[in-house]
Amino acid sequence: MVNSADKSDDLYDYIEFLQSQLHSAGWEEFHDVTRMKKWYAENAARFDHDLVPQYGSIGSPSAHMERLVADFEPKTRFDSPLTEATFGPVLREVEEAAKRIGITLKRTVQLLTSTNVGATPIARPTEGPHYLFIGLGTSSFCNYWSKTFTAVLRAVPNEDPPRRISQRRDLENVFKSDPSGLLLATRLAFAYGVYGSVIGFGKIIQPESYHGYRILLLQAMEIFVVAHEFAHFIVAERTPAQSSINPEASRNLEYLCDHLALQISREFANVGDNWLAFTGIGAIVFFRAMEMSEFAREQIAFVHQASRSVQNDKSTVDHAESTHPSLAERIARIEALTIQQTAADQHDSVASFVKEYAIVASALSSMVAETLRSALSPA
Repeated sequence: MVNSADKSDDLYDYIEFLQSQLHSAGWEEFHDVTRMKKWYAENAARFDHDLVPQYGSIGSPSAHMERLVADFEPKTRFDSPLTEATFGPVLREVEEAAKRIGITLKRTVQLLTSTNVGATPIARPTEGPHYLFIGLGTSSFCNYWSKTFTAVLRAVPNEDPPRRISQRRDLENVFKSDPSGLLLATRLAFAYGVYGSVIGFGKIIQPESYHGYRILLLQAMEIFVVAHEFAHFIVAERTPAQSSINPEASRNLEYLCDHLALQISREFANVGDNWLAFTGIGAIVFFRAMEMSEFAREQIAFVHQASRSVQNDKSTVDHAESTHPSLAERIARIEALTIQQTAADQHDSVASFVKEYAIVASALSSMVAETLRSALSPA
């Protein structure tokens, strides 16, 4: 017979194997637990900042980080203490929100450190605990892009009556006086295009007045992203046939998971008082950020005459063969669903807000694409 300890060892050997399959080439040292623990021990003071909120018994973020790292015992060679610290609370919020709208899982979800440094987490439904691989690639992406969109929105003058953005030209006029958001978006997209990640992009200093909005947007993005993967587990348990490898069925599955994730996000927002989550902005910003990032990857690949394609770019991928819908299609559905499913007493205000935000996000994406295309085009 195999004792429980041996079973546990076998389980984590399997998890480590899965992590090794997800590993982003060239990032091997980044996922070295020993190096990571040493770096955090030496740089913990960087986490002390006036804008970092103090929660409960956490008096000093740097001291908390030092304890977190020092006490951490990795179960695989890719484990990180930041996985649970960052996404554990998000997953619990998603589970509670889903439960309030009558959705529960039969099996538990186990958070595991993703060794892929890209933006998207990976759900792996199983007959035992469901595995959710997620990590710094996702948290960095959401964090940096939430700062970017905050810079864009905060550049719009605070006037009475408020200035409206009804077309691209309106946003262009805003950028003439404060181009910081556009510049940051272009730099971020380019970094992702080069490295396939924005981990290590660097420090972005913003006014203290930006902090509250940025936190709400970051929260809305992370809730939606985790809720989407949670929805995959829901579908796997209730309708396993939906997990078909047929491209059309796979695209429909992504639409369904987006739909469920939006419902979970809105329920979270009802309790968490997050207007951006309630209006689907977390999803819209995440997808537009992915659109800009993937466009940069495609342009850089073209410059280097690489023969790789970008999944969501209609010019390089046969849509009929893609397992995912285009980002533009997913965004359009989120916008429509948010407006359609809003109660009558809030319908007009939600519709107006979502449509204006969608114009801003679409115009920003278009301007970034034009800038990158111009900068990367052969002379």
